[in-house]
Amino acid sequence: MNAMSLNNLWSYLQGLSLSASNKRWLAEHLYEAAEAETTQQETLQKARALTEEQLQVMEQEEFLSPEDLKLLLYRTVDNIYSQV
Repeated sequence: MNAMSLNNLWSYLQGLSLSASNKRWLAEHLYEAAEAETTQQETLQKARALTEEQLQVMEQEEFLSPEDLKLLLYRTVDNIYSQV
């Protein structure tokens, strides 16, 4: 959203007759949504970093058996979820 749209949204919200509890409710929900989005982005960044790391390991290996590849992928997934 650009600055003009944000200003229009802010003007609209100010025009509403919201009680203090309504404003608090709105603020809490906006904050929770922002926190969830931030957490999701951080998790994706960690997953990408781990994937890159695992790819480097795989490139160094001459050959991975299907079973070794499966174990490597399971470890990668476990690492991702253990860091969340």
